[in-house]
Amino acid sequence: MRGIGAGLRGALLSAVVGLALALAACGGAREGGGTDSVGARAPAPSIVDSATAAGAPTSGETSALPRSSPGEAGHFRLAGNEPFWSVRIGASGLTYTTPDYPKGIAFPSAAPEAAGKRLRWVAITPPPEAHTLEVTLEERRCQDTMADKVWSHTATVTFDGTVLSGCGERVGR
Repeated sequence: MRGIGAGLRGALLSAVVGLALALAACGGAREGGGTDSVGARAPAPSIVDSATAAGAPTSGETSALPRSSPGEAGHFRLAGNEPFWSVRIGASGLTYTTPDYPKGIAFPSAAPEAAGKRLRWVAITPPPEAHTLEVTLEERRCQDTMADKVWSHTATVTFDGTVLSGCGERVGR
């Protein structure tokens, strides 16, 4: 019986590793200072190494923001098209709004992880109707093709597993 359990564990581990490698081969991150367009679907988020996940700077980068206070990152407005969505980020929390949620879903305040010119927030609402929101904001020019507007940041938002891309800008300063 013990041998069967170990064999199943080995097969399961092999399947998981194979799936992870296959998924990694399918995606690719965009490099450089190119312009993103609002409304394009973003690639699935990649696995982040433990130093970046902990908010530590990666090689050659310095963390511009401390992790101690959500308000220190500033206030941001993000938006995307098709499907239409928006996120407001401030010291009091994050609010995700869509035509399906016109009043918005408020997420508790969370300090972002900072690495170079990238900020990342992860927030969860409490049960019974728990939702998850992950926002990655990078200081890189972003073109909103529907509004013919250039924004200062690109945004990737994952709401309950659905990945969306758009643009963002700092507000209130």
